[in-house]
Amino acid sequence: MNIEEIKEKILSDIKYQFAIGFFIFLISSYVVFKYFLFPSPPKRKENCYNVTLVLWLPDFINKNSFLSLVRRFSDNYCVRFEIDFKNFDNLENDLILSLAENDPPDIVFSDSVFVSRTKKFLLNLEKENKNYNYIFKDDNINYGFPIAIDTLVLYYNKRIFDFLGIQPPKTLDELTSYLNSFNEDKFKNFYPLGFGSSRIKNKKEIILVLQSVLKKPIDQTIDYYFGFNQEGKIFPQSTFDDINLFANEKLGGFIGFYRDKQEFLRINPRLNYGISLNPIETFPPSSQNFVYVYYFSIPKGKKNKVSLEFLKWLIDKKYQEFIETFDFVPNLRNVQVNEEKKLFIDSAKYGSSYLEIISQEDYRNFDKILEIWEKNPSEGKKELIKSNLRL
Repeated sequence: MNIEEIKEKILSDIKYQFAIGFFIFLISSYVVFKYFLFPSPPKRKENCYNVTLVLWLPDFINKNSFLSLVRRFSDNYCVRFEIDFKNFDNLENDLILSLAENDPPDIVFSDSVFVSRTKKFLLNLEKENKNYNYIFKDDNINYGFPIAIDTLVLYYNKRIFDFLGIQPPKTLDELTSYLNSFNEDKFKNFYPLGFGSSRIKNKKEIILVLQSVLKKPIDQTIDYYFGFNQEGKIFPQSTFDDINLFANEKLGGFIGFYRDKQEFLRINPRLNYGISLNPIETFPPSSQNFVYVYYFSIPKGKKNKVSLEFLKWLIDKKYQEFIETFDFVPNLRNVQVNEEKKLFIDSAKYGSSYLEIISQEDYRNFDKILEIWEKNPSEGKKELIKSNLRL
């Protein structure tokens, strides 16, 4: 190859390299201009609502865990969540006040008592709930998604039962026999039975539980309740200390809910406890268990469509994770649960809410009768007979 041919080849290679470099330059310039200097406006997501949903939640639901759980919905549907923590006891008053101020929440996590009393303010979900196979249904089924349940179960302290040489009761008859055994002097340093203080926290509900356990007429049960401070009684004077008593291992048995179990285990995580079969077969006298229901409800408002979309997404896509994250007993079938939760589910299958058994009017009047009874038992008995309550 002579010098001219070599020059020609070099020039040819340079031309090819220049062409390739120029082509790469053009492509790079296009990318820089299109995506960095002059990007096109982002494409609006389909079903992008661009709203803020206000949720009222109880304080036992962790805010960060909840927001993490719903992040995908938030991103996909352009929905922000604002969370306010509310106490169940004040929920009804808070909702009515928010409606008066024209600033109601979009979604409320509540119990069956709240739903029953505020139905006229809540969205009817009858058509939506037909798509779900619930374990337990009560009269409030059309006014919220009943996503979780809780029911009365007897917990027993293994250490005390082993020390006394007593087998845990599995029926009401065995429970009655167990209570009677504590009249003996050798058991005087122990409390035999306590009642849940997280959910059964007022006089009328405690008395209804006592009536079912003792199988006594309502007037005798009321006398029994107000006689706690007399010598020889086998129940603690203050039912509000029962969880602490159980955690301190002074209590042999404890009738409470699943969430009560979590509370006394937090107080004393080393407590050695067990769960018996549910002996509370008549709460109130209906031969059924008492069931406590947690609802997601939607107050009537402008963002009902988005709220409904979110709750359906939560149930369809994230229900198992929701139940596990916040340690609820599920109210939907075909959910994986541990043995402890199965016990509560089995109890709830044969349960009822007291709202189905006792009318709201009778339930309110019972409070008034107890106020009179506490001050003057004879007048209270007269008022009970006159009222003809269906308890």
